[in-house]
Amino acid sequence: MNYFSKSKIFLYLLISFILGLALASFFYFNYFYLFILLIIIIFLIILFWQYKIFRIILFCLIFCLAGLVRFQLSIKEPPQIESNNQKLKGLVYKEPTKGDNQKVKVKIKESHLKNENLLITSGLYPEYHYGDILLITGEIKEPENFEDFDYRSYLSRYNIYLVSYKPKIEIIERNKGTWFLANIYKIRNHMSETIKISLKQPQSSILQAMMLGLKKEIPDEVRDNFSKAGISHIIAISGLHITIIAGILMNLALGLGLNRRRAFWLASAGLFLFIILVGMPSSAVRAGIMGFLVLLAMYLGRLNNSTNAFVLAGSLMLLVNPKLLRYDIGFQLSFLAVLGLIYIGPYLEKLVEKVPEIFNIKSTVLMTLSAQFFTLPLIIFYFQRFSLIAPLANVLVLPVLPFVLISGFLGVIFSLIFLPLGQLIFWPCYLLLKYISGAASFLSEIKFSSFAIENFDFNLILIIYLIIFLIIILIKKPLFRKELKN
Repeated sequence: MNYFSKSKIFLYLLISFILGLALASFFYFNYFYLFILLIIIIFLIILFWQYKIFRIILFCLIFCLAGLVRFQLSIKEPPQIESNNQKLKGLVYKEPTKGDNQKVKVKIKESHLKNENLLITSGLYPEYHYGDILLITGEIKEPENFEDFDYRSYLSRYNIYLVSYKPKIEIIERNKGTWFLANIYKIRNHMSETIKISLKQPQSSILQAMMLGLKKEIPDEVRDNFSKAGISHIIAISGLHITIIAGILMNLALGLGLNRRRAFWLASAGLFLFIILVGMPSSAVRAGIMGFLVLLAMYLGRLNNSTNAFVLAGSLMLLVNPKLLRYDIGFQLSFLAVLGLIYIGPYLEKLVEKVPEIFNIKSTVLMTLSAQFFTLPLIIFYFQRFSLIAPLANVLVLPVLPFVLISGFLGVIFSLIFLPLGQLIFWPCYLLLKYISGAASFLSEIKFSSFAIENFDFNLILIIYLIIFLIIILIKKPLFRKELKN
């Protein structure tokens, strides 16, 4: 391996850019000093041009500075509110999320706050939908942080700097959104209603979360069981979820006897359809890009050499929205899950190379463990729980996941044609979901199956990942030394 090849240098530059973004997300850097530093670096590059390693390091510093500046430029001052009580008109630009209340995202159309995004919390009725034009009267204010949660920064990643709680709302017009998105949301809502009619709780809410990304109706007890068993990822449309689904689709297609090319296109089509059906939220689109890259790497048979493509995809996403790196859990888990597949997957595969492959179960389990190894510290940090039973739970549950999704989709499709037939086809899906929720419940009740880990320090997370990357570098150290010597 050439550690100073053009592709490797490109990788170092991208990582330097991401490092700059990361630093700027925690600290502010004065632009004047950054400019002086840039001048010094350029001067040093000219002076020491003949020294390749030194030159590479200096260019990496320039990319790091670019990351610093890009993040700081993305920080926007909150809009000035002329008075607390506002009367404004706006368009619902996302399908509202519903739980105990409705969360409605509105693009303001008429007001001095024109083109700003507003998050409204309202009662469950009347129901609002994508494309509604609303007349809103009430208090508009900046988001406030609560307890230890930086709610203001969390919303800023969606470019939301204004909130309103239970204002007076009048629907003026309907169906003013784009035709494409309006129909996607209609299909998703119809699928959601079909699942509710055909399955009992909690199986219906679990399937809605798996297929459509609608998690609000999952009972707290079920969420808690999944968390303790370490299988919460199967009910979240995150990068981890989609990466695993991409791998499952590819392995399933290969298992059905398709050649690698056909399996790749079939799995890609399945992934694309899946992202459309969940309503194409930005998190699912980003995760979908990662999932597609995993499929492409599997198709080319070069998962081991795909670091550049993944880091480039991540860098481009961060270039568009730098706040993802610090405030988007889905992006962080997506990125780490893919890195786990690249760096951990091959070593795990060597450990079990003599274990026979039966129905692609080995590949599926290896992919899951590889992804989870890299994401585990972050999962503990965010969810404050470590599950000892998670590996066993994943082995028991993940192999049935593709069959749940397939039978679920077939059930929905046939329900649209003839409801009683669809409900009959839902039966295998119901039994599999019953098995998953039963396994989660049983495993979570085992003594010492999981531990609550509160106040997991963020600095400890950084140290753990630093150690992981150092171990990876040390494994490849002889090659690195040889290259440096040359």
